Amino acid sequence: MRLEERIRQLIDEKLVDRPDLFIVEIKIVNNSNVTILLDGDNGIGIHDCAMVSRHVGFHLEEENIIDQAYNLEVGSPGLDTPLFLDRQFQKNVGRLLEIKLLEGKTTQGTLLNSNTDNLTILEEVKEKGKKSESLVEFVDIFPTLCEKAGLKIPAALQGKSFAPILENVKVKTKESAFSQFLLGRFPRRADAKEKMGYAVRTERYRYVEWFEWKDDKRGAFLDRELFDHNKDPKENENIANVPINKELCMKLNKVLFSNF
Repeated sequence: MRLEERIRQLIDEKLVDRPDLFIVEIKIVNNSNVTILLDGDNGIGIHDCAMVSRHVGFHLEEENIIDQAYNLEVGSPGLDTPLFLDRQFQKNVGRLLEIKLLEGKTTQGTLLNSNTDNLTILEEVKEKGKKSESLVEFVDIFPTLCEKAGLKIPAALQGKSFAPILENVKVKTKESAFSQFLLGRFPRRADAKEKMGYAVRTERYRYVEWFEWKDDKRGAFLDRELFDHNKDPKENENIANVPINKELCMKLNKVLFSNF
């Protein structure tokens, strides 16, 4: 009996009570390196792989099927491992996949349906060379990298992934962005008075409030600034004290200090 055939029998024996698990691939190199890839309709755990590894390893030794030193590895397919089986495609319905077409090109899309004859995907067409008007912040970079890498985004992060913008420049992921900056400390002068600026940027406006800053604590209010980026993108004219903008400043003040 061929080695691969016997290994497959041993795996089937162990999985007889686990119909949700299945063999993806058995790779044997030089009759000394055996790799078994398993998967499950609802995922597969380390303990499942260990269970199969112990069973197969015991019988390979007991039956002396391999007459030389060998290495046995049992695991699950990684994120970059191609899908082979219908059951793999079925469990990935609804997920974003990279698909290699018959003509050699690759595309990305959400898998909508799968059967033995074909796949149905919702292709995502990326817009290259286009500019997005959506607001993003430095704190958004890490959650974006997590999402693009297929990793769970930690709940404690303050940022928000802007991955949707990379697929469609018309998407907007947030309505406002915040910043805080200290003036008067660097370079320090004997007569310098530190002040802290708190700013909020919306699609059209940037609003700033300045406060005294002493012993790393916020002090008295000093001044406010308001710039209209539709009319003044270089921020040359502060319109915070224009009477007609009083209500707008009050509204932006609430937005600003909902974050600080």
